[in-house]
Formats: sequence, C-alpha cells, structure tokens
Amino acid sequence: MKILVIDDNTRNLEAAVEQFPDVDITTVDSVELAVELLAGKKSVFSPREPKTRYDVVLIDLNMPASFLSVGVSPAGKKKEGELSPVGMFLVFLAARNGAKKIVMLTDSGHHNDPSSAMIDLVSSEDLKKIKTFSLDGATVVLTNNCGLIIRTPGGERVKDWKTALSLCV
Repeated sequence: MKILVIDDNTRNLEAAVEQFPDVDITTVDSVELAVELLAGKKSVFSPREPKTRYDVVLIDLNMPASFLSVGVSPAGKKKEGELSPVGMFLVFLAARNGAKKIVMLTDSGHHNDPSSAMIDLVSSEDLKKIKTFSLDGATVVLTNNCGLIIRTPGGERVKDWKTALSLCV
C-alpha cells in the first residue's frame, strides 16, 4: 500500500509516519508538491503524467495558498501564503490520480472556520455515523471530527490518520 499525506503541519506529517510504520508513505507540506505528485505538474503550464500512483491519500483542508492556487494576478499574489481550503480540490486530484481511499481531515474548528463549518453538513460528530462518498472509484471521507484529534504522550494535538482511514469502508 502506498500512502501520500498532505498537511502543512510538520507534527501531523510525523504522526502519520508513526501511525503507519510498515507502509510505503510519502509526506508533503505544500500545495505545489502535492499537485506535482498527484497531477504530474510542476506548474499549471507543464502537465505530465504522475510518476507514482497512491492507494491512499490523506489530506488537510486548509493549506497555505501557493502560486498554483492563487494565480498570477496582483490580487491573487496578495493571497499567497494565506490559509485556504485547497484540500478540497486536492481530493479531486487524488481521485483522478487513481487513489482508492481518500480522507480529508481538518483540525480547524467549525466555530471559527467557515470551510470546517460546511463539513458539518456532510460529516457527523459520531464517528460511527460518518458517511463516505464515491468519487471516480475512490471512497472519500470528509471530516472535522474532533474525535480524530489525539494527544501525543508529550501533550501535542495531532491527527489520528489511522482511525480516519479506517472510516473509508
């Protein structure tokens, strides 16, 4: 099984590696790298075939906006680096790339993040009631469930990617 994890929080990437110790796992912390791996593009102007196909893609919702997500206009350039819900679009790229299981898990609270609040409409506070979606042959989970945020022995909050993936059934 090949897993790609996309998150701008280094600790969440480390947690994924710890939670899947015997798996071929790739972690990336930027939209540019994620797009390059999923769509085979170094820029919007140079498409190519992706070198690797991933069975599983685990994605953060909010990532710093990049050249690929803001465009080249002066107005767009001002937004570069701002957190933006680009993870939702990476879900589509992952499905198009042939991933069979995709989880978009955010640790942004629905009380202060409009994108996270919208996930409430398609997710559940009860882990047993979280529904999956089908997209291009992939099983997809979109969630902001706080039960999927765990504490490390050192007290850090990290994503429980392994439990989140188990919801893709």
